[in-house]
Amino acid sequence: MRKDNTIPIKGNRYSVPLGTYQGPESYVKVLEDNGKYLIYDFESTAKLAEHKIIKTKGKLSKNRDHGRKKSDNIDKLIEKITLLFPDNKRADKFLSRIRKEKQRYIRDQLLVIKKVLEDKDAETITKALKYCIGNKLYSASDFRDITSYYDKEKIKYKNDDILLVADNIALNEKDKAKLAAKPAVRDLDVYQKIFDS
Repeated sequence: MRKDNTIPIKGNRYSVPLGTYQGPESYVKVLEDNGKYLIYDFESTAKLAEHKIIKTKGKLSKNRDHGRKKSDNIDKLIEKITLLFPDNKRADKFLSRIRKEKQRYIRDQLLVIKKVLEDKDAETITKALKYCIGNKLYSASDFRDITSYYDKEKIKYKNDDILLVADNIALNEKDKAKLAAKPAVRDLDVYQKIFDS
């Protein structure tokens, strides 16, 4: 990939979104399909671009949207998602760190987190957020997995409490009397006399 965010293929250049080039180690995967080049991020396999294959040489196929600065949209998305957390201050710190560490995939990361926040309650979200920050886990998949874990734990405890209550209710007076009954206890001398005879 070139510094100008284009991919040279068979004598032509094809654009990818601004910011895709992150240094000399930036790579993409290109597939040819029905007269088009499909360009994917090498690591995340997210689709970056699609271009018609140019038959002549020395041309540039540029998608106008690829030149636009997307950071303003990301700022607004982070702002929106931060407000979905019960603890906005901690959430802002968490999302900013994800943005720093996962800059190339920040939109995907934010959308995963947004979906998680729609499904979980405030207590679960708060616990997961504290755990992620405390253990330096700055990714959407970690946040999703941890909220799922806390959600399952809450259901388990709730079910355990229901079973305990159900066990106590199920005992009638006769059952309670049986439970309270103690077995007869004999002195060891009685058994010794039986063995001696």
